[in-house]
Amino acid sequence: MANLAAANVMHRKTRTAVSVLAVAVEVAMVMLLVGMANGTLGDIAERLQNVGADVLFQPPDASLILGATSAVMPMQYVPIIRQVDGVREVTPVLNWLVAKIKGESRAVNLWAIDYPTYARISGGFDLVEGRPLSQPYDLVMDTILADATKMRVGDVLPMLNHEFRLAGSTRASRTCRRPSAPPTRRRSS
Repeated sequence: MANLAAANVMHRKTRTAVSVLAVAVEVAMVMLLVGMANGTLGDIAERLQNVGADVLFQPPDASLILGATSAVMPMQYVPIIRQVDGVREVTPVLNWLVAKIKGESRAVNLWAIDYPTYARISGGFDLVEGRPLSQPYDLVMDTILADATKMRVGDVLPMLNHEFRLAGSTRASRTCRRPSAPPTRRRSS
């Protein structure tokens, strides 16, 4: 019986080669898709962890994948969330997907933040060069995107009907320093 299989493989070489190639392509595609999914999810998880927030609130119509939607939670909730026992700081964040930078197609998330409150939560940006955000339409970009777009500190980037100025660049990973946690208070019952 083993000779029958070997004889069939040797007799039909083209069919055997096409079958082996088809299986190899399928395995390569599965490995590629799994690698891309794990890399994307890992990057999203690392960026969210670097924010330093314990809880992120989104409106009901927001995507489960942070950054895949531009749904906005109304600012009226900021004072309400600040009143919750144990909340030390609240910072509003607006996320917007930008499709083009300098005329080139790039899918990039633009995060608009209130830097003083964001810095109190996250510890601020770990800047490689430049300065922290201080003016309206200031922009901080990670080194990978800055290199890809050939942007340098001080360059102007027209985007979303505004002119953004690159104030600083930050490392591509571990972009924020998490502040040291204050001692926890215990409640007595």
